[in-house]
Amino acid sequence: PLGVTQIPPLDQTTVILIVLSALGSAFGNMLIVLANRRANATTIAPLIYSQLVHATFLGWLVFGTLPDGLSLIGLAVIMASGIASVWIARKA
Repeated sequence: PLGVTQIPPLDQTTVILIVLSALGSAFGNMLIVLANRRANATTIAPLIYSQLVHATFLGWLVFGTLPDGLSLIGLAVIMASGIASVWIARKA
């Protein structure tokens, strides 16, 4: 919510980037829905958690930054819980 106080000027480049981001997000979500219609969630879940790895890599590649220590701990907890969920579901 604090980001609302720092809205950049809406020039043509910013609007194009916002629209491209929204379209990419919508397309990605549509692909996740379609994948979940065709396969079990236990099959899809590991692929969704791999987004964390890809986003971290792209952040480093594009922006030259990596998450700080606390963020890495959070990422590890999220990934571990996802992997544990899949593992438990497959045993049941």
